[in-house]
Amino acid sequence: MSELGLKVLMRCVAIGQAVLVAAVFSTPVVAASDPITSVPEGVERYARDMDAVMKSSGPVSLEPAFGDGIAAAKALERDQLERLDESTYANVRAAMVGFVLIREEVIAAVPDADFFLKLARERGTSIDRAFFEARKKTYPDPLWPAHLEPRTDFSGCTVFDGRTLTGIYGVWTAFQEAYPGPLPGGHANGTVAG
Repeated sequence: MSELGLKVLMRCVAIGQAVLVAAVFSTPVVAASDPITSVPEGVERYARDMDAVMKSSGPVSLEPAFGDGIAAAKALERDQLERLDESTYANVRAAMVGFVLIREEVIAAVPDADFFLKLARERGTSIDRAFFEARKKTYPDPLWPAHLEPRTDFSGCTVFDGRTLTGIYGVWTAFQEAYPGPLPGGHANGTVAG
């Protein structure tokens, strides 16, 4: 194996170990007998936001709904998703339209870039369309950003090919130049990129 190949392998192993250690020490310990039997409030808020977006007659900013979806997803990942009973889990999956929920080998609640890009094109503002086009380039797969190559279900290696990272940086720099300052809804530019 070449010296470069060995360095890449060592970097991947180190990243995998760091992710595993972080996952083990950041996962809250919850008693299996403590199930959640009702849809969490954050999920309900997001569902109401998305219902309003779907019922809108003209272009509407997706940023508030997306921000509430990200907040609900983070809460689900933190300590709720694996505790939901089966019927509540089914209700949460239905309410979190546009998000991919996984709770088998890994815990994940992440936005589906394809869904939000399509929604932005159909119902969003010009900022929404630009934001979700940039996000789709950053997250072509809901679980893996473009700059990571999956190695296991929960770890990957950074792609250092000279194009990927700089390309993503260029996409977001162009977005920031086109839409400087705070986005509608009070968020600073880029804070809901996930």
